[in-house]
Amino acid sequence: FHRADGTYTGQYANILTPVAGLTTPEWTTTDLFLDLWIPAGSPDATLLDEDEFEAAVAAGWVDARTATHAMEEARALLARRRSGIWPPPVVEAWTRERCLQHLS
Repeated sequence: FHRADGTYTGQYANILTPVAGLTTPEWTTTDLFLDLWIPAGSPDATLLDEDEFEAAVAAGWVDARTATHAMEEARALLARRRSGIWPPPVVEAWTRERCLQHLS
């Protein structure tokens, strides 16, 4: 994420269902309400929106099996971040400049 002036502020990741149809022009996934935030320059990551996730589970929007898997995945990513192995190097390779160049 960057501010309007281009200042890098951090990385954000959604916890999702596996993407279906990724190799086709139209693909689908479901956002499972949990998100991870890595502030710029920080070795830490923070789990966000647990309250929204819990409300979605309570409302039946996310079934128990999917909810368990989503929370396990979020915790695994946090552990990988603490170990220094997440996000993978390809994420760092896609700088703002590279993305803008690719879009133009």
